[in-house]
Amino acid sequence: MGICCLITWLLTASLLTLILGATSFVYRLQRPGQTRAVLLSAAVAAWGGLIFFLLVGGIGFIVFSAQQYYVMTFQDAKLSDAVMQPFLSAMNEVDRVSLGFSPIPPDARIKIERPREGRLPYDVMLHIYADTSRTVAFRKEDDSYRWIAEQEVHTGPHKYSSVDGYLDEQIIITYHKESLDATSLNKTVIIYLGDDPRLKRKAELTLQDVQPVLDEWRLMRSKTPTPTKTP
Repeated sequence: MGICCLITWLLTASLLTLILGATSFVYRLQRPGQTRAVLLSAAVAAWGGLIFFLLVGGIGFIVFSAQQYYVMTFQDAKLSDAVMQPFLSAMNEVDRVSLGFSPIPPDARIKIERPREGRLPYDVMLHIYADTSRTVAFRKEDDSYRWIAEQEVHTGPHKYSSVDGYLDEQIIITYHKESLDATSLNKTVIIYLGDDPRLKRKAELTLQDVQPVLDEWRLMRSKTPTPTKTP
């Protein structure tokens, strides 16, 4: 909205400049004795306003087109909401546990992303936040949905040094049934970010490698007191 207002203001200003420049040019042509330099300045003002008007209008069109291309809507939801049922049914058709994904807690915070139709390689993506964060992608088929990809991010208790400073260690589990990016298809891909020597030194991680570490992290979270919420 702010970009649109700015572009509208610039277009209006440039159009006024164009009108004033053209008016001044015509007025000076009708007055005898005007120097050539004065007439030239009026012409420059008119052409300058026209060029600026066309330039800003072109930029505005590009920005508007980009916004239309990437426009998407988000909807907050709970796991028990009726709007979630088609997605849960699609997820239940896949043995996600064997792929390495944990159950979704009943109190998870969920955002339903719906991109502009045909603009992205998925029709709906769930953003789910609880003990872990995850995204789940779906394709629409008639009145139902098909699960096509999921990624779950587990955050550990330790930090590691990176070019961006000290970050929380993470285990990222990804499975793509259909192509969304360069991730391998039909294969559980696991990435570890951190300094744990049990995981850091392995070129390719498996669920058997990371499961003991994930169990440790869950145990540590269960022993950490939950902060008291203030009203």
